Amino acid sequence: LGAAVAGPRLAEHAGCGRGGFRDGGFGGGGFGGGFGRLHHVLADLDLTDDQKSAIKEILAKEQPSLEPLIDRKVETHKALFEAVHAGTLDEGAVRAAAKRAAAADADLAVEKAVLFSKLRGVLTSEQRDRIDALLRQFGDKLTKRVGLGRSIWREHAGDFIDAL
Repeated sequence: LGAAVAGPRLAEHAGCGRGGFRDGGFGGGGFGGGFGRLHHVLADLDLTDDQKSAIKEILAKEQPSLEPLIDRKVETHKALFEAVHAGTLDEGAVRAAAKRAAAADADLAVEKAVLFSKLRGVLTSEQRDRIDALLRQFGDKLTKRVGLGRSIWREHAGDFIDAL
C-alpha cells in the first residue's frame, strides 16, 4: 500500500518489503520511530476498502512533506559518517554534523508523528489496539536486542581484536 502510493524512495525508507523495524519501528520517533514495516502492519489489520482509500489519500498528501525530510536525513547522516571517519579528528566538525543529523531526525520524527496520527484516525479501536500491542512487542524486542548487544560487546570485544 505505502509503496504503491508513496513511490519507491519513500517506500524504501519506510521499510516496506524489507526486514526488521527500521529506525525504531513504525517511524523512527513517530509512531514508534523509520516507518518500520508499515505495509505489513497495515496488511495485518484487515482494512476495509474505505480505510484503504483514506490511507492512500493520507500517504499521497504527506509524501511532499516527507520526501525532503528523508533526503535531509540521508544527507546529514552521510555527513556525520564522513566526519566521524575522517582521516584527522575534528571534534567540532563531528559535533556540528551530529547536531545537524539530530535536527533532521527531529524534523522527520515530527512529520512521521503527524502521518501516523492521521493513519490512526482511520482505524477502528480494535485495529488501534492491535497496533499498540505490536508496538509493545517491538519495544520489548528492542530492549532485549540492545541488552544482548551490550553484553556480547563487554564479553567479547577483546576476542574481536584477537581474531584479526
